[in-house]
Amino acid sequence: MAHEKDNKMEKHMDTEQKVQKRIILAFGVIGFLVDFFFSTYQSAAQDIFEGTNIPTPWITLSIAAPACLVTFIYPYVFQRVPVSVACFVLFIASVAGILLTSLAQDLRVRLSGVCLVSFGIGSMEAVFLSLSSVYGGQTVHSYSMGSALSFVAGPLSYAGLTMFACWSPDFSFLILTALWIFLPISYILLNGCSNSHSPTSYKEVPYIPLQSDATQQPGVSKLSFNDMLVLTWKTQEQFIPLFVGIFCKTLLIGGVVTTIAFSNIPITPRNQYLLYTLASGIGDLLSRPYLVYLSLCAIGDKFVVKKTWVPALLTVFITMFMVCDSWFRLIPEFSFALVLVLFNTFLQGIVYVNSFLNAGEGLSVEEKRFCRALIASAIWLPNVVGGLIGLDTEIQLRQHCLLFHTEAVCYTRSHTVWNPNVSCVI
Repeated sequence: MAHEKDNKMEKHMDTEQKVQKRIILAFGVIGFLVDFFFSTYQSAAQDIFEGTNIPTPWITLSIAAPACLVTFIYPYVFQRVPVSVACFVLFIASVAGILLTSLAQDLRVRLSGVCLVSFGIGSMEAVFLSLSSVYGGQTVHSYSMGSALSFVAGPLSYAGLTMFACWSPDFSFLILTALWIFLPISYILLNGCSNSHSPTSYKEVPYIPLQSDATQQPGVSKLSFNDMLVLTWKTQEQFIPLFVGIFCKTLLIGGVVTTIAFSNIPITPRNQYLLYTLASGIGDLLSRPYLVYLSLCAIGDKFVVKKTWVPALLTVFITMFMVCDSWFRLIPEFSFALVLVLFNTFLQGIVYVNSFLNAGEGLSVEEKRFCRALIASAIWLPNVVGGLIGLDTEIQLRQHCLLFHTEAVCYTRSHTVWNPNVSCVI
């Protein structure tokens, strides 16, 4: 009897470990999808506006504004919106948006498609980041790892398809649409794992079915409006540094480096911008999951950053220096500009992961879920603000540059339609 009981216990523990791995994998895939399409649209900004003088930050606004609106609203209604319904709506909106961007010829219709994608990825981030409070702390690390990988995979895949495979930007987007199939797969995986899981230790929050959102009574909220206001105030300590860090990254990529091109290297300005976005992605890959890397040496807990305003302040200094470089041409080499872009994003990534870990610390699961859903809005709001400020910043920096230099070093965009003879490297 004792032997049989031991066998059952071992089988149960094996099952629990498999369930936990699947849930962690699902959150990693979700994090990958959100920022993969965000970074890909950032990389494609110059191609979407090719042949025009429309400021690059319009892409930033289109991909960030709807997501910002969703993430601000969702924390106050998440107890009334079933997760299954939210996933279905965001899946349809995202796929429809990519199809509009790829197939439409009118620029306004294409930007409408970008807005639909923004609505989809913003909803997905708000839904699943808030759920991370239910599924345990490891899901935040997994989400950050997936997000970090996407910031490299997005620019790299887009650059590979348009520079090496020599496919047009429109066709490349159609190919990438297939990745959205992983959203329903991840949801089904989470839902199935929830139904078969029970807690493995006192340290883990019990896994609960995703349907729990749907089974709550529509008119009942566990958190009162006053509770939400108090939690909103408590979250500002994480919200503000995260806002500053992402704002600086957005302004740098969308409105500053677009005016810093180099004529002393055999790389076209359009491809230089792709390398800027790729360098930024590498910075995210190194920083967002840095606690995961350190945990492999069992020292991750010692490097959790509580004072996230310190790296956020450093991103301000780097962004100001790059603005001065665009104005006075201080940097002689393209490689040095790439390093600064990478380091700026590296600092922002440290702020990112620690903001979510610190949000709602010491509070109940429901309160922590609200705090993390609210922090998600700090990801998109600075993109909107950075895009608005970048509209004027890019114009002013470019006009000043043209007083002393040629167009080749003042704008990382082609003024003709996409041409494989120019954009391809093979």
